[in-house]
Amino acid sequence: LPTEDKELRHAATMPITFDIENSRPCCCGMWKVQQFFGFAAGIAALVGMSLVRPMAEFPSANDMLGITILCGIFWVFEVGPIYITALLPVVLMPIMNITSSEIAAASYWNMIQMLVIGTYLVDIALEEVGLPKRFALKALLSSGRLQPWYLLLVIMASCWVMSMFINTIAVTLMITPFVIGLMNSLEERSRDGEATGYTQEESSSADDSEAQASVESNVTKVQSIANGLLLGVAFSATAGGMATLTGSLPNRILAGDDFVSFRVTWIRWFCYGFPLSLATCLIAYGIIFLRYMRGVHMSELKKQLVQDEYEEFMKENGPFSRDELLVGIAQVVQITLLIVNPWLFSPLVESDHGARLLSDATVAAVPALTLFVMPSVSRPGQSVLTWTAVHEKLDFGMLLLIGGGFAIGRGFTDSGLEDAMGHWFARSTTLLGGFPLAVVVLVMGSLATQFLSSAACATTLLSVLKSASLNAVVNPLQMLLPGTIACSLAFMLPTAAPGNVVVLARSQELSQSLEARDFLLTGFPINLISIPVVAVMGKFLGAAVFDSDTPFPLSTCAESGVSCQVLPIPGMVQGHYVDMQACHVLDVADVNGEKCTTCCQLWNRTIVDLGGFPQKPYAAGEVQPDPMPDNSSGGPEPEPMEPEPEAEPPTPGA
Repeated sequence: LPTEDKELRHAATMPITFDIENSRPCCCGMWKVQQFFGFAAGIAALVGMSLVRPMAEFPSANDMLGITILCGIFWVFEVGPIYITALLPVVLMPIMNITSSEIAAASYWNMIQMLVIGTYLVDIALEEVGLPKRFALKALLSSGRLQPWYLLLVIMASCWVMSMFINTIAVTLMITPFVIGLMNSLEERSRDGEATGYTQEESSSADDSEAQASVESNVTKVQSIANGLLLGVAFSATAGGMATLTGSLPNRILAGDDFVSFRVTWIRWFCYGFPLSLATCLIAYGIIFLRYMRGVHMSELKKQLVQDEYEEFMKENGPFSRDELLVGIAQVVQITLLIVNPWLFSPLVESDHGARLLSDATVAAVPALTLFVMPSVSRPGQSVLTWTAVHEKLDFGMLLLIGGGFAIGRGFTDSGLEDAMGHWFARSTTLLGGFPLAVVVLVMGSLATQFLSSAACATTLLSVLKSASLNAVVNPLQMLLPGTIACSLAFMLPTAAPGNVVVLARSQELSQSLEARDFLLTGFPINLISIPVVAVMGKFLGAAVFDSDTPFPLSTCAESGVSCQVLPIPGMVQGHYVDMQACHVLDVADVNGEKCTTCCQLWNRTIVDLGGFPQKPYAAGEVQPDPMPDNSSGGPEPEPMEPEPEAEPPTPGA
């Protein structure tokens, strides 16, 4: 892989494409063998699904499944740039009569993409002024003699915090050169004999073999520390992205889903994701420490090494400047605005009908725009953030990737594939609930994300889970929250996450570079421990932050169209008393040996006939109330309409 920053930014997401040494015998020297295989397999999958058509009830679902498999295979084998592969849905879905071009194209630009741009602009400014690296070096200099465990702790903590607000690729590109420079200096000192305790004069009188053995032993220790630090950089950056709504692609895809977007705000996700992110990072630290740092003491790992790195940084960037202060203030203001917006600003800007007009995308853009009108001290005559820096470092392809995920999700809905796969998943997990269901979702997602890109994994998995929650009539967030986190547990393979690719490529600058087994042997126990921990913590956090333990939201049922109906059936639903509950409308149900075409299924698998209920228990367009109304946004709580008096609800019976 290339090691230059400019090329490595792209190689982090497309390692096969940017592998500069392997031969490319296919397609006039453009493709490797595996890329040609991926092209043939993807086309075969698309044609096969269109011809075989295993889902007879949903004809278009077969075509959509073929498109999804095609995109997945193209993403895995990098048949083309992954960002261009993300454009395949907008080309193929209209041609295959799944949805219109207008609907598909609308997925590529919405509020989530604007939120990403607003946060990304401030990220670029932080990277330009070098503020995060200055803080990391200052933290290391605060200690006297450095120990490997402390060095790992400071570096992982720095990467973890930065990746909450800065793109993970930028974080790893920023910190990895410092780690490599530090380790190369340490190895050079070890080879000079400093670790043995011998000076050059004393070493001539010492036993040569003993001195050589001691030097080699210390060099091996340095190489072990270097591998641990690089893995710590990658894994902590991945874990940090889980904490914020804009920190990772799966989080952004969840926030852009209309099914739950009104519940998932920046501050709510932070309250949910931050503890899970912290727990995952601590698990990663513990595993890396046990594997690479335990019992390792290096006498030559002194403060002077870090001081040398800091002096080099000062030569390039100079002392703390007003530019760094302004960018730091902009970052703090942006975070503060995202936190207080749902309660402080959003309620003040409403339409005549009471709809809120101010979203997180707007407040995130305000601090970013101010950086373009603030004069720079370091570059007189220019602003703190320039368009040149944005044009060079803003990942426009990421916006296409997010849009491709939204387009596939829309195709799932319009083609009926979402219903078909969701029904299958709901039947397969009908006996599961709560913790066991979360574990199943986490295992599925964490395994899939090792091979698929996080966008492909989140797009497919979340679409299936959304439909499964409707079929099972359980709160969608019970499945979607662990599913989103699972797509970020990408620790086991070098290509599972962009941060992994960056440290793998940069490790070539060490005397002993990282190998695939280092990721597998370290990442597997991290995933193994993280899954049950995240499942337990996520269950309580989801209930506390999102009310995910409540029955299926009636407002979500109202937005689901004819596939869900709200019925005036009082009773206990998943431990909560309700006056009305959601019911999943079945195409055909078998009741006592007879076919029923007007039946629906409650959360406890009870079948009820819709014929005994009012045809329209709610006025057209009225928002139906949730069993436990969420009034955190400050709006008025909706009131249910009484059903018509002549329609008595029947006793539910299987």
